[in-house]
Amino acid sequence: MELKKLSIPKSKLDLMPMEERIFFIHYSSFVDEISILRKLIQFSTKSTEDIIERQGRNAQALFLMRILISKMYEGYQMLTKQYFNKLSKKYDLLISENGKENLEKLKKYFSKDTPLKFIRNKTAFHYSREFSKEIKNYMETEKFDSDETFELFVSNSFINCLFLSSEVIIDKTMTRSLGKRIGSSDIEAIREHLWKEIRHVVEWFLEFSGAYIFAVLEMYFKTEYENAQDVKV
Repeated sequence: MELKKLSIPKSKLDLMPMEERIFFIHYSSFVDEISILRKLIQFSTKSTEDIIERQGRNAQALFLMRILISKMYEGYQMLTKQYFNKLSKKYDLLISENGKENLEKLKKYFSKDTPLKFIRNKTAFHYSREFSKEIKNYMETEKFDSDETFELFVSNSFINCLFLSSEVIIDKTMTRSLGKRIGSSDIEAIREHLWKEIRHVVEWFLEFSGAYIFAVLEMYFKTEYENAQDVKV
């Protein structure tokens, strides 16, 4: 992996128009967030032979997925409010064709009522009464065996507890709700559909972001970019 460190004097940063400067700082922080979350999900889904550890990792991955989805939804709202029709007129002339193509993919995707919006509003950033009703409906209509158990892991260190069955029920309720939206009752197919969308949207954001940030560096910090130090990791 190639990694370089740029050292940008504040005096140079201050040369950016205020609106551009604020967006650059805010948006690059968003890019960090989705990159970190994507890596954490990848780490959480690594295989392990320990069944309890695997269950814990799965629960962690589902939580991180919901946060990543919500962050991407909010990131697009930032583009809508702070970039489109303002900064975009300037940067459309500067970013690469690949960056433009991926931005168009984001526009097309978020112009629809997406699963990301549903998950963000119902189960990730909000604990909605509507979703509580869907949990109730799931519990009432799902056929459970009379001897089926609901598993909880409790510890004297409460931070290490895991209410596994709660995570399973939330996941299955969310998946079933998404299935109704895409016309499928196949749980695995619904999950694969969702993960595919997440991977695509992450990729589109990162491709556009790379093009946008490179354009900023070329315009305002070209000397610092050319003199960037190689970093060993």
